[in-house]
This record gives sequence, structure tokens and C-alpha cells, in this order.
Amino acid sequence: MTINGESLLRKELEKLTRIERPRIVADIAEALAQGDLRENAEFQYAKEEQGFIEGRIAEIASKLSNVRVIDVTEIPVSGKVILVSRLN
Repeated sequence: MTINGESLLRKELEKLTRIERPRIVADIAEALAQGDLRENAEFQYAKEEQGFIEGRIAEIASKLSNVRVIDVTEIPVSGKVILVSRLN
């Protein structure tokens, strides 16, 4: 992964954990305070959004835990295209 790609993932993870997660928890608490959950569209939407956010957090955390950052400016120019994929 490039340095820029890693940086973008870290920024998204930061936003999801510090801004979006607390916001959705507050939305769920507000929806719960309205009472009957069976016909509470706000609650259903907030729970779906929470599932998406938690899934994305887990996905990004997994990617970052296995990432290998490559600085493309350090690769010598050879006129060839090189694709590398290696799992350890």
C-alpha cells in the first residue's frame, strides 16, 4: 500500500471511531427514548447504520494490521511495471 493510501485509511478510521460511532450511539439512545421500537424507523435506521460503521471499522483495522507500506519514490525507475502481491 502506498503512504497516501495508508494515510487515507487512518483518517477514515479516526473519523469513524471519534465522530461517527459516538453520533450513532447518541442517535440510538434518542430513538430508544421514544418508546415502542417495533415501529420506530429512526431506531431501525440507526441500528443499520451502526452495523455498517462497525463493519467498516473492523475492515479498516484488519487492513491496517496487515499492511506493508511502500514508498513508490524509492523504487528505481526501470521502465517496467511491477505488480507485487504477497501474503505471509
